[in-house]
Amino acid sequence: MSYDFSMTAPLGPDGEHVRVGDFDLNYTYNVGPMFADAFGIRISEAIHGQRADIAGPKVADALAKLRAEPDKYRAMNPTNGWGNYEGAVMVLETLLAWCQELPRAYVRIS
Repeated sequence: MSYDFSMTAPLGPDGEHVRVGDFDLNYTYNVGPMFADAFGIRISEAIHGQRADIAGPKVADALAKLRAEPDKYRAMNPTNGWGNYEGAVMVLETLLAWCQELPRAYVRIS
């Protein structure tokens, strides 16, 4: 199983949210414990459905925590080899860049 990260905007005919451009990323759920520790709650609870200008600072804070204690988070690398600390950092770096580029879009995690 994996997380599907994307950016959406209320652009549909009835105001439904649709994906924006190529802002789409998939990564394994196996790094969920790293995300939960860095955000203080599950990543989906922390930022899913939030506008990027609200979610971005939360992503930046979680990313700073990951970078500040790489050994702590590497110790959480999944034993099955699916996902790792470096991948988790890459996901948050990507999300932060998206939030900065599209501050009025919404973060979607499914």
